[in-house]
Amino acid sequence: PGTQFAAITDPQTPLYFLAREQGFRYVFQAPADVGGRFSALSDFGLVPAALTGVDIQSLLIRVKGYSEDAEDMVSGLRLGAVLGEFAKWRNKLTILSTPLAAGFTYWLEQLIAESLGKKGKGLIPILEEPVLPADRYGADRSFVFLLSPEERNRKLLRLREHLKQEGHSVVSINIHDRMDIGKEMFKWEVAVAAAGAVMGVHPFNQPDVQLTKELTRKAMSRKRDTKNREDTSAGQWADAINRFCEQCSDGDYIALQAFLSPEKKIKEILQEIRLRLLDKTGTATTVGFGPRYLHSTGQLHKGGPNNGLFIQVVDIPHQDITVPEAGYSFGQLIAAQSYGDYSALKQKGRRIIRVQIGEDTARGLEAILKRL
Repeated sequence: PGTQFAAITDPQTPLYFLAREQGFRYVFQAPADVGGRFSALSDFGLVPAALTGVDIQSLLIRVKGYSEDAEDMVSGLRLGAVLGEFAKWRNKLTILSTPLAAGFTYWLEQLIAESLGKKGKGLIPILEEPVLPADRYGADRSFVFLLSPEERNRKLLRLREHLKQEGHSVVSINIHDRMDIGKEMFKWEVAVAAAGAVMGVHPFNQPDVQLTKELTRKAMSRKRDTKNREDTSAGQWADAINRFCEQCSDGDYIALQAFLSPEKKIKEILQEIRLRLLDKTGTATTVGFGPRYLHSTGQLHKGGPNNGLFIQVVDIPHQDITVPEAGYSFGQLIAAQSYGDYSALKQKGRRIIRVQIGEDTARGLEAILKRL
């Protein structure tokens, strides 16, 4: 079966030796000196791109043209200077995009949050937040519009002009086609590295990610029971969330950390909850699905500014599956990861509440929504 697999890995890793031992069809070795979130234009990003049909030669030609143009490189440095200034007093970086760049924003979230969220500083990327009238946004907001001339979105264009009229800081970037996304990746990598210099943080490390890993290992050693949940009603959880959000003050943000299946229905209900909290508090909101967010915004949550209110939502898996040869189940692993991050945030002095719902995730969330 090894011939049905390829590996993408750093040189001389356990995966490299496994691939050789099992006769993998090919082993792609990425540069060892390029960190994960900066590796989109290395083998880690380019091999999957090629497999999904992207013309990576054309993509890289455009990136190379950008990197060799002095004026283009200056635009990346200028963007970095702007981001560094935003971090001082407008650190809720609200990213709005047309459909062409929608997927790109998820990568951007990780690049910004994990690179700059440390030493009590950082930019908080706000993605997919329900759009408000321009005068409803607080003075702690800054805005990035990723626009496509081919996808002329009048709603976004009107909002951009209204935000400028209200005195908000707005950056507009045109992405002409999908091949432009490679160029944008390069520009934003330069910009985020430059922003780190402005802010006085190291953009290439992630010192607080390890804490969650250590606490997850401790939780795994205790083999937390995935069925062991408090018998608490949705109404009680809603009341607890309402009381928790009373702590909100100017400059805060609310982060929903959902250790739930990212199904369409679940996403829709979480967006409704998010809008309810936004209306209730006027505070910027984010949603992250665990365990993905641990390596996307997790560093920011623990190492960035202490202005987050974290609502961690966990459920009971209706079907638990054993991880082969590991001695534990996927349910136990996810329970340990969620509890490990909860413990890490508590240890860092962050404000957090842990909401435990039952096996019927959608029904539990809807019941909470009705009471908020």
